[in-house]
Amino acid sequence: SFLLNSVRWGYILATLFPLVFGVINFFVIQFRSSPLMPWDFLSARTALSITDNYSFTFNYRFVFLIIGFAFLMICAEKMNLKIKSLRIRLAALILTTICMAGYVTVVKSERTTETFKLYHTLFAPKRIYMRNGFAVAFITNFRYLHVQKPVGYTPKKAKEIMSEAKVQDVSATSPDKHTSKEVLLKDKPNIIVIMNEAFSDLSARGKFETNEDYMPFIHSLTENTIKSDLFVSVKGGNTANTEYEFLTSDTMAFLPNGSVAYQQFVRQPMPALPNYLKSLGYKTTAIHPYNSKGWNRENVYSYFGFDTYYSKTDFKNPKKIRDYISDESAYQKIIETYKNKSPEERIFTFEVTMQNHGGYDKDFPGFETSISLSQYDGKKKSDNVRAAEQYLTLIKESDKAFKDLTDYFQKEEEPTIILMFGDHQPADNVAKPILKLNHINQDSSVEEFQNGYIVPMVMWANYKLESRDIPMISPNYLSGLLLSNAGLPLTGYQTFLENLRKTLPVITGNIYIDKDGNYHQFSEDSYSELLNQYSILQYNHLSDGKNRVNDFFG
Repeated sequence: SFLLNSVRWGYILATLFPLVFGVINFFVIQFRSSPLMPWDFLSARTALSITDNYSFTFNYRFVFLIIGFAFLMICAEKMNLKIKSLRIRLAALILTTICMAGYVTVVKSERTTETFKLYHTLFAPKRIYMRNGFAVAFITNFRYLHVQKPVGYTPKKAKEIMSEAKVQDVSATSPDKHTSKEVLLKDKPNIIVIMNEAFSDLSARGKFETNEDYMPFIHSLTENTIKSDLFVSVKGGNTANTEYEFLTSDTMAFLPNGSVAYQQFVRQPMPALPNYLKSLGYKTTAIHPYNSKGWNRENVYSYFGFDTYYSKTDFKNPKKIRDYISDESAYQKIIETYKNKSPEERIFTFEVTMQNHGGYDKDFPGFETSISLSQYDGKKKSDNVRAAEQYLTLIKESDKAFKDLTDYFQKEEEPTIILMFGDHQPADNVAKPILKLNHINQDSSVEEFQNGYIVPMVMWANYKLESRDIPMISPNYLSGLLLSNAGLPLTGYQTFLENLRKTLPVITGNIYIDKDGNYHQFSEDSYSELLNQYSILQYNHLSDGKNRVNDFFG
C-alpha cells in the first residue's frame, strides 16, 4: 500500500500473493507428495515441461478457499484510501521492509526452531508444513540454501580420513579378486546403466493381486543377476537427486532437505563416475529421451565428464507410450551407441528414461490399461485405482523392454554388464488403493513410511556373475557395487563407501539403516562418527573445490 500509494492494490496483492503460493503448493503436493521448497523455483522450467500429462483435480475445500480469497479481493476493490504525504509513505515503507526482513531472519534461525519447538526432525516434509504452517516452514528452508560445513571439517582432516580408506582392503567385493590395475583393465566389460523413471514394485507398499504379473521378466530373472531393494531419498519427483547420488557416490543425507544438487550445488567440473571411467579408457554417453536442459543436465553432464549427450531431439520417429518416448525406443538408442563403437572400444552408457513419468490419471489415445487390481474388479473404480492400474501397465512395458535389451546382449560376445534401478516411487495417490487394501497408515512408523522410498535394483551380465540378493542398498553405494562386479578398480571414495556399507547399508536423505536392519533418524547419535567421516569427505568432494583431493574421488 505504501509503495503503490493505494490501499486497494496493496490489499489485493497482499491477498493474491499467498493465494498463488497456496495453489502452487497444493499441486506440488499432489504431483510429488512433498511440499514447495524455495529452490523449486529453480526447477520451474523442468516442472512446467511435464504438466500436460497431469490432471488438475480440485476438492470442495480448495474451491471454498478460492472463493474466500476472491471475496477478500472484491472487498479490497472498494477501498479508495490514499496517503498524500510522501514522507509518511517512505517512513512506513522503510519500517515495513525492516520488519519483514527481521521476521525472515528470526524465523529461519535455528534458535527460533528450538525456542518455539518447531517441527524439524520428522521424516515427512509435508508434516513439517502442516505443523509449522506454510510461511514458517518455507522461510525456515532458506537457511538450507547452502551446504553446511560438517563438524570438525578441515582439508587436513579430510586427507586423514582418505589415507585410512586407501589402506583398507575391499578386494573381497570383486568377483575375481584382481590385485593389479593392469589385469583389471585387460578385459573390461561394456557398462550400461539405466535409471528408469518412476520404476518401482508397488508390492513394497503392501500385498495386492493383479490379473497377470506386471513384472514377469525381472521377477523370474536369476542367472548372472544381483537384485536388491534400493532405498532412495525422493518420492514422486526430484529425479535428479537419485541420479546425483549414483553418479557421484555422495548422499542427499548431508544436503538440505528437498534441495536439488544439480541446480544448487554442482556449479563446476567435479570428479564423478563418467570421468573416472573415461580415465580408464571408456567412451562415455548420456541419454535422456526428453528435454536436454531439464534439471540443468546439459551443464552437469559436461561437468561430470560425459563425451556425448543424446536428448529427445536425437531420436528419429521413436515409439511413444502416452506422450513420452517408450523404454523400447530408449533402449534402442543404447544398442545404437554400442553398434557405433569400434571393436577395441568399451562404452559406459547412462540413460534416464521417461516412459513412466507421472500423470497416470488421464486417458491417452492408443494406450490401453492391461493390468487390473483384482480386488477392485467388479466395483466402481476410483481415480486412484485407475491411476494404479495405468502405472502397473507401464511397469509391464518397462519389464518387456528390459527383457529385449538383455536378450540382445546375451547374444553378443563382448562382455557387458547392465544395471537398472528406479529413481523413485510414484506419488502417494497411486499407492493409496494398495494401502487401503492392507489397512496401512503410512505415517504409523518410520519403517512404514520408508516403504514408499523403495525401488528395485537389478544388475545383470552376459558373463559369469555370482547371482545373489542383497537385502538393501542406497544409490550412493551403487557405483562401487557396479565396478566391483565389472572387475574394475575402485576409487578411494568408493573404497571408503564399500567398507561403510558393511555397517550402514542404507543412507538416504530421510533415514539410515544399520546392518541389523534398524532404522535411524539423523537426530540420533547412533553411528555419528562414521556419518561425520562420510560428510567430511563429501564436503571436500562437492563444496571445497579449492582443496578437493581429486585423485581420491577418481
